[in-house]
Amino acid sequence: MIADLAARDPQLPVADLLDADRMTDLLGAPTVIERVRYKPGTSLVLGVRQGDAHGWVAAYADPEKLAKTRHRARRSGAVVVDVGGLAQTAAGTISADRVLGPVLRRGRRALGGAWGDTVLRYNPHRRLVVRVGDRAMKVSAADAAPLTARLAEAGLLVLPSQPVATGVQATPWWGDGDLADHPDADAATAAGRALAALHRAPWHVAGELAPSTTGDADLTGAVDAIAVLDPDLGARAERVAGGIHRLPVGVRSGAVHGDFTADQVLVGEGDVRLIDFDRAGLGEPERDLGAFAAGELLAGRGAELTDALRSGYEGELDEAALARWTATAALQRAVEPFRTGDPSWPTAMRRAIDLAADVTAGVAA
Repeated sequence: MIADLAARDPQLPVADLLDADRMTDLLGAPTVIERVRYKPGTSLVLGVRQGDAHGWVAAYADPEKLAKTRHRARRSGAVVVDVGGLAQTAAGTISADRVLGPVLRRGRRALGGAWGDTVLRYNPHRRLVVRVGDRAMKVSAADAAPLTARLAEAGLLVLPSQPVATGVQATPWWGDGDLADHPDADAATAAGRALAALHRAPWHVAGELAPSTTGDADLTGAVDAIAVLDPDLGARAERVAGGIHRLPVGVRSGAVHGDFTADQVLVGEGDVRLIDFDRAGLGEPERDLGAFAAGELLAGRGAELTDALRSGYEGELDEAALARWTATAALQRAVEPFRTGDPSWPTAMRRAIDLAADVTAGVAA
C-alpha cells in the first residue's frame, strides 16, 4: 500500500520516509518511526527515535518551508541536517523543531535552564511531554492548564496543570502508569466514577467550555483521512459513515473529555486520575464512553475494561447514541496506526472500518 501511496504523491519521498529500514540507512543509525504527519502533495513529517534520542525528519513540497525551518534552527543554535539523496528533506533534534523549539526554550528559561531528558511523547510541531524530576512537562500550542485547575477545584480526579511559560505546563508526576499499560477492572470502575463526575461538572466549570466537534464533522474528517491513504477504503468508510449518520444522537450534554481512552487514565495506589484535556468541550457523554469502547476493541482487549468502566459510571446513557459514538470513534482511529508508524497499518485500518460497520449493523438489527 505504501507503493500506491507513493505513486499518487510523486512530490514527496513517501516510500523512503515510511520505511524504517530505509531511514536507518539514510540517517546512519537504527531508527524507529514513532509519529507520522502527512499532508499529500505538501508535507511528510516524522517523529523518530534513535536509542533514547528523539528528533524529526521532514520533507516539504514547498522549499520555502524547509528554508524557514533551517533559519529558525540557526537562530537558536540548533542543528538541521540534509537527509542524503532526498530532495527538500531534512532532519533535526527536538530543539530544532520549528514550532515546539521556541516554546521549549521558553520553558527552559523559566526553569532556570533545568530540564529533563526523559522524553515520554513527541509529536513534531504539535506536542512534547518530558519528565522533569517529580513533574511532567507538556510543551504544545494548546493550553489546558486553566481548565484542569478548575476541574480539580471542583473536586474531580484530574491532575491540575500549572503554567510554566506560554505553551508550557507542568503536572505532578503521579501513579504507576496508565490503564492501557496496567489494565485493571477496579481501576476502570474508579475511572467510570471519575468520568461520570466530569460529565456532571458544575456549570461554572462546564459553561466555559466551547462545544465539542459534532459527530457528523468527526465522520467527515475520519473518512477524508482514510481516503488519503486508500481511496477504495475511503469509499467503503463513506458508506459506513452514512449508516452511522442515521443513528440517534444523545439528548444530554455536559463537559466531555473529547478523546477518552485507557491511556488517558493514570492508575496508582487504588486510585485514578484523568489526564490530557486538550480536546475537552461541551458534548454528549456517550462520546467519551464510545471512544473508550472503540479503543479497547481495537487494542484487542475486548470489553472487560469497558464493562468495568460502565459499572462505575453513575449516569444515564442512551445506548443508540453510545453505539453511534463507538462506531464514529472506530472510524476516527482507523488511521491512528499509520500516524504512530505501525507497519501493519493497512490491516489495522481495515479492521477499524469493519468494527464501525459491525457496531452500526448491531443497532440496525
